[in-house]
Amino acid sequence: MKLKAMLCASAALVVVAHPAHAQTQQPAADSSSAEIIVTGSRVIQNGNDSPTPLTVVTTENLLAARPGNLAEAINDLPVFSGPRTQASNTGTSGAAGAPATSANAVNVINLRNMGLGRTLVLFDGHRMPPSTPDGFVDINTIPQMLLKRVDVVTGGVSAVYGSDGITGAVNFVTDTAFKGIKANAQMGISTYGDARSYDLGLAGGTDFADGRGHIMGSVQYRNDDGIDSKFARPWGNDVRTLQGSGTAASPYFQVIGARASNATFGGRINGGALNDMQFLGGAFVAFNHGTKTGQGGTIPTGQAFEIGGDGGYYNGQLRAALELKQAYARLDYDLSDDFKVYVSAAGTENHSVGIVNYYTNFNMAISRDNAFLNQLYPSVVTAMGSSSTFSLGKIFTEFPRGTLEATSRQLLTVAGLQGKLGPNWDLDLAYVRAGARFDVSQNAAINQGRLWAALDSVLVGGQAVCRAAATNPVYAGCVPLNPFGVGSASQAAINYIVQKASWRTNLHSDDVTGSIAGSPFSTWAGPVRLAFTGEWRRNSVEVISGALAADPSNSATLTNCTGVLPGVSSGNGGCNPNAGIYSNAAVNNLPKSAIEVTELAVEGQVPLLKDAPFFKTLDLNLAYRHAHYNLSGNANTWKVGLTWEPADWLTLRATRSRDFRAPNIDELFRPNTLTLTNFTDRISGADVGIFNTPTYNGGNPNLKPEIANTLTLGAVFKPPRNFSFSVDYFDIKVDNFIFLVQGNSTAEQDICYASKGTSPLCSLIVRGLGIYDPSNPQATSTANAVTAWYQRPINVAKQTTYGFDFEANWQPQLFGNPASVRLLATYQPHIRFMRTGDPVVQDYGGVAFGTNGIQATPKWRVTGFFTFKPSDQITVNLMQRWRSSLKFHSSPLVVVSSPNIRSVGYTNVGVSFAPKMANGRSEVYFNVANLFNTAPPQAGFWGNANPGQFGEFALGDDVIGRYFTAGVRFKF
Repeated sequence: MKLKAMLCASAALVVVAHPAHAQTQQPAADSSSAEIIVTGSRVIQNGNDSPTPLTVVTTENLLAARPGNLAEAINDLPVFSGPRTQASNTGTSGAAGAPATSANAVNVINLRNMGLGRTLVLFDGHRMPPSTPDGFVDINTIPQMLLKRVDVVTGGVSAVYGSDGITGAVNFVTDTAFKGIKANAQMGISTYGDARSYDLGLAGGTDFADGRGHIMGSVQYRNDDGIDSKFARPWGNDVRTLQGSGTAASPYFQVIGARASNATFGGRINGGALNDMQFLGGAFVAFNHGTKTGQGGTIPTGQAFEIGGDGGYYNGQLRAALELKQAYARLDYDLSDDFKVYVSAAGTENHSVGIVNYYTNFNMAISRDNAFLNQLYPSVVTAMGSSSTFSLGKIFTEFPRGTLEATSRQLLTVAGLQGKLGPNWDLDLAYVRAGARFDVSQNAAINQGRLWAALDSVLVGGQAVCRAAATNPVYAGCVPLNPFGVGSASQAAINYIVQKASWRTNLHSDDVTGSIAGSPFSTWAGPVRLAFTGEWRRNSVEVISGALAADPSNSATLTNCTGVLPGVSSGNGGCNPNAGIYSNAAVNNLPKSAIEVTELAVEGQVPLLKDAPFFKTLDLNLAYRHAHYNLSGNANTWKVGLTWEPADWLTLRATRSRDFRAPNIDELFRPNTLTLTNFTDRISGADVGIFNTPTYNGGNPNLKPEIANTLTLGAVFKPPRNFSFSVDYFDIKVDNFIFLVQGNSTAEQDICYASKGTSPLCSLIVRGLGIYDPSNPQATSTANAVTAWYQRPINVAKQTTYGFDFEANWQPQLFGNPASVRLLATYQPHIRFMRTGDPVVQDYGGVAFGTNGIQATPKWRVTGFFTFKPSDQITVNLMQRWRSSLKFHSSPLVVVSSPNIRSVGYTNVGVSFAPKMANGRSEVYFNVANLFNTAPPQAGFWGNANPGQFGEFALGDDVIGRYFTAGVRFKF
């Protein structure tokens, strides 16, 4: 086919599905006449002329190797690393410091792991608006049934498309000429009988008005049960955590079979005369310690975990559940021979359920006159002697596990006009409007006031009642809670304490783009093409909360401790009047806030030489863009690219670009939340305000755009015999990097105090006298104590990376039948992160975990595809992916005694059968992912030592195990 020939010949190394996949490949009449849009440029009409590396894969190729969710299949390509997926943000926002407004089970791609949001996402060449509350694009919102290919540009594209294109762009391209009817139905299940998924899709398209018009549409439904329990897998049974301090004297080490030493499922007494006793099975017995994890048989300071014993542990979710409903329609009509109008609409409803952990409290103050203690354990009261209280640590398995349920609804509409202005100029106008609504609820939020009131019970007339109910009308309906033993809490008490906390985020986007492209004149080497572009965008966000976060100026958002046991409400082991009603399950309202940007751009493609010795072609590509943001100011970007073809079999390419990313709506407008902390003051060395120092987390409207400088150098070899090979070097340096800075962290404090108050980080630390110079005699006075911490995104860092991308394609004959081999590899040895004023350079290259939620970036990532057609009806597909081994942490100061996380590879195999049909095509297919049921190497969870918490595996590793998918598809 003409399209196939053009794609395969391009320097972009386009690989189209082998004819074995013709059941989903369109006939020549449908698509071969369509103009190829070269992603990454508005003037280049042939991939051979693109100086920016561009890889194109068909949806058939991706889904043949991994049927189901296209977003997850894309992440198998080595250029992607550190994405957000169903298995990376279960029950949480998925990134450190991300807002509680976020949803679960979103799929956000991440080129080169330079950070979510630094990869531009396009749909048919149009910028996708934000579709998550934290300002990213969820790939699940892109209609999949009528997609024909995915273009991946691995170089800076800000001069062409604007903000976010620092690491490149990913363009999802629809088959706008599709005619006929096609359908797909498939189901999947793991080798362990869980993680069931169902996927149903139907699409159709036809011409009308004698071929002047075309209409098409699709519907799709997907249901993925997820995996609620890490114990559903053999590799999830040996509960792990990391212990130690990360220093040479006390390195981090991996603990297998970890248990909490200060909390059990029935309740353990910590300290005092009854220390090391527990409530177990209706009895009061000694706590059975496990093996100490520290040196010399002791538990290191702050490390409350042992190996084995009676201590409790958690049960993390491996994969969030997802239900996806999607509808798409598109209509275009030729107004004349020169002008066409089109309009499309895509609606998506995404429902996800992420499960966190059981509610745990390690330090509950229990009074000697507690009703249940006196009724059930009078001997314990006697044994307390003169003590008025004791501290109880318990994991409440009788409470439902924390569940973050999110429902997002998005409607994306695009209207456009395309046409010709005379013989040499093309016009393209488009208007994109999107609206998204996120309803998020924490279905098992713990009402802190009700919890402490219910725990503080006394006997009145032989009946257990809440002490506060007698004096505080807020707790008039209080139901006493029995915390002693497993399953001791009554359902009435659970219903009283556990509530639903909900909030809503509304997103709206308007985008108007117009471009004129054409060839005003020619040189001796061919026509010069120019494109002039103007764009106006407006993105807005609004948060409406039914569960407000703590606000000291609003007593209604704080825990009411009036009438609760006197002395317990000090904030140390009891009701805290400075804490919010819902612990970590609330957000504040945000009035509608907006970003507006106006942009002007020009791009040119200038042929310099043609058909000269050693210069079959030599083309120059230039681009410039000016952007003005109403809040962030101006940004100017540019690109210079050169493509040189010295011979038919060799193409050399290079680009140098200046790119940018403007702060997104979440970074600017995130509503403030408040938590209470007890971090150490690095000036005085003392703990600050036990559980009472407020920490505020919110947006920063003073952010400026990030600026990146990118260099790419590449070569494409196309010798005879159906073989091609490319290698591309990339070098990216980002200044003004936006980083979530936490004023209460050790690193930020040290930088501030070393600067004696001149560092911008000092604005995140509020001290009574405003003295930040440790040498000042008054610095350590009580009057200069820390009164508040702030966590804000700030332009306070620099990030750099470099590496190589490799790609090889071969289409041999095997036993006289066609086959194809494709190998993709990325070598990325370093991702260096440097904060202003911090002498420590973090390096995420080849590590599993890092600061601020940064995830795994293997130095080597390799994916291979093999397709073989032994007969006209049978096709065999094989995919192999592999990553290199990983160190534990990005900081050179962190010492880990555990060995590196080993390398791992996974094999997918699929077989399809396409019977002969008189009209149309049908196919039955079967796929096995992770054929050998390879276990993900366990690492121990970094950043949260709670044993059993999800996160023991490097992001990108397969936590599901062997997975079977069977389905049928047809086209008429």
